[in-house]
Amino acid sequence: MKIAVVSDSYAPYVDGVARYLNRVVQMLSDRGHEVLIIGPGFSLHKKFEFEQNDVGIVRNPTLWMLRFNDYYPSLPSRACAPIIKWADVVFSPSLAPLGIYSIIYASRRHRPMAFFVVHDEEVLIGKGVWLPLPKRVVRMIIRRLYMRCPVIFFATQRFRGKILKLGVPEDRLMYDPYGIEFGFFSAGSKMLGRKKLGIPQSAKVVLYLGRMSEEKNVRTLIATIPEVAKHFSNLYYVFAGHGPKFEEYRKEGVEAAKTSGAKVIFTGRVDFMDLPNTYAIGDIFVHPSLHEAQSFTVLEAMCTGEPAITAVEEGKYSFLKQGYNAEFVENVLDCKELSDKIVALLRDDDRRRRMGKNAFTMARQYTWDAHIDRLEEGFRRAIKERQRGN
Repeated sequence: MKIAVVSDSYAPYVDGVARYLNRVVQMLSDRGHEVLIIGPGFSLHKKFEFEQNDVGIVRNPTLWMLRFNDYYPSLPSRACAPIIKWADVVFSPSLAPLGIYSIIYASRRHRPMAFFVVHDEEVLIGKGVWLPLPKRVVRMIIRRLYMRCPVIFFATQRFRGKILKLGVPEDRLMYDPYGIEFGFFSAGSKMLGRKKLGIPQSAKVVLYLGRMSEEKNVRTLIATIPEVAKHFSNLYYVFAGHGPKFEEYRKEGVEAAKTSGAKVIFTGRVDFMDLPNTYAIGDIFVHPSLHEAQSFTVLEAMCTGEPAITAVEEGKYSFLKQGYNAEFVENVLDCKELSDKIVALLRDDDRRRRMGKNAFTMARQYTWDAHIDRLEEGFRRAIKERQRGN
């Protein structure tokens, strides 16, 4: 199968989408598919280059004068059209310039399009990643783009609901939960992770790992520090990751901890090989994001036996279950509700450990092979649907 993968977020960007696609592209290539990538380009790149496994990538011009939440928009070059026409199927997880172009052009050229919903565009627009368009206009644009895709993948309960709410027919949807490198992440050492950061083994540790950006709602988590610290004498908050708000959040975190007695650590960007030990340091993993409750980071943290505190996300298409491996917050912007959940779970050691074991058991069920199997099934379905439409 000839597959064109189109994404506005790809290496050297360091984020969940880029990391996800790196693994997907590698595995699709290993399975014998021909893969070409249409991605963002920077001054250090050639217009066309090869990655591992002889996978080619077309780099597209970046608008350096525009910056949205640490991302720069890339515009499609003349090389994009021939790749889309060459492909048996086009795959994208991106509703930014390159992703939008691929959907429109593939539809006009009758090429099968498979789209993976990984963002809540309305939240991102409201937090400055996109232009500040009215929500009704955003919904109309998103719906029209989705309707050009014969197959739409989703991995979470929330995103399924979002797609259906837009009026997209349910028969276009395919559930494909994320894969995880369970053996890699479950090998993390709490002792080594804490030793590296100078955290006592006996301390209570609240961990956040992810981008330091507005839509991740890190500021609300920082605001819980003084209240949670009233209940614990040996409390650490660890914020791991980097992003456009890193310096701002670091200053706010240090200020919030000044009179509380808690210790706050901002690690900055974490190397991939250091992720297992970093995840392992936490007693609980708090993910207060405004648009994703079931992120990669939540699943990766579960591999180390940590229960999660996150937004409500329960149902048939969720790996999170209230009281089993997670605690749900009705309103992640409510500092008091979030504080109360953190305090209750840190206080109850037996319950926390039991939930951690459940999280560990649940995480090992999600494999990359199963994820790629579903992608291939969806690609074949998209091809058949487009052929039927022709």
